[in-house]
Amino acid sequence: MERNARNLGLLVIFLFLGLVIIIGGLLLFKNNQSFNKAPTIMLITPSAALEVETAKTDNERMIGLSSRNSLPGKGGMLFYFDQSSAENCFWMKDTKIPLDMVFIDSKCR
Repeated sequence: MERNARNLGLLVIFLFLGLVIIIGGLLLFKNNQSFNKAPTIMLITPSAALEVETAKTDNERMIGLSSRNSLPGKGGMLFYFDQSSAENCFWMKDTKIPLDMVFIDSKCR
């Protein structure tokens, strides 16, 4: 009887710890932007050096900067497209931060 009570107590403790880990992981995933962060490159212009995330795949471009609560002062995102097209468009679904957009062609103009 005493052994069963001890095993039950250990089971309750492990279940509680598992629940805490799951809830903590979900909260961390929801609030931590590094889970959404794409690969970065340094973009050097005559007036500034910026560390920008790159969006090269359809999925990366679709996610973009949505659901971000902040962006570093010298940060941004560079969207790569294989070719210029009227179908290359942007929408700001779930974007919580102000954005500026700059369009650069293959000749960096």
